[in-house]
Amino acid sequence: MCVSSAALCRVVIRPTLASPPGDAVLNLAEVQLFAASNGTQIDRRLLTPSLSSVLNWDDVILASSDCNDGAAETRMFNDAGQNMGLGQVCNSKPVSEDPSPRLTVSYPCTLGLSKVVVFNRDDDCCRGRINDFSLDIISGTGAVTHTYQFQGAAPSYT
Repeated sequence: MCVSSAALCRVVIRPTLASPPGDAVLNLAEVQLFAASNGTQIDRRLLTPSLSSVLNWDDVILASSDCNDGAAETRMFNDAGQNMGLGQVCNSKPVSEDPSPRLTVSYPCTLGLSKVVVFNRDDDCCRGRINDFSLDIISGTGAVTHTYQFQGAAPSYT
C-alpha cells in the first residue's frame, strides 16, 4: 500500500527547549495516528515517518521506521544481548550533531486526525529522552494548526 499523490498533512515531534543540552536526542518507541472520521488507528502503511537525523548505535540503525513498526514495546535485546529486531526505537543524533532534532510523520490529509499517541521507551534505558517536547499538527498547506506541549517522562502521551 502506498500513499497517493493527495495532499499530505504532518505531525512533527520536536524538543520544546530552544537550546536543549548538547547530549539531548529525540528517542521514542512508537507514534500512532487515529483518523478523524471513525477514531480508528490509521494503518501504519499509510504513514511516512522521517527523522531529521538517524543514530547508528553499535551497528544498530535506530531509524524513523522503528517508530512506526507497530510495536510500542522496547525490548530490543534478549538476556544474551542479541538484537531481537522487535520493538525498536527511533533515535536522532544528539543536538550537538543535529541542532533541531525532529520526527515527522506524514499522513493523507483526507483521513483527518482525531488523536496522536506517542509511546515512550518502556525498557530500563533512556525514558527521559522524550521529555519536554512539542507536537505540531501541520496542514497540507504547511500551516501549523495545533501545537501541544508535553513535559516529564511518561509511558505515553496523547
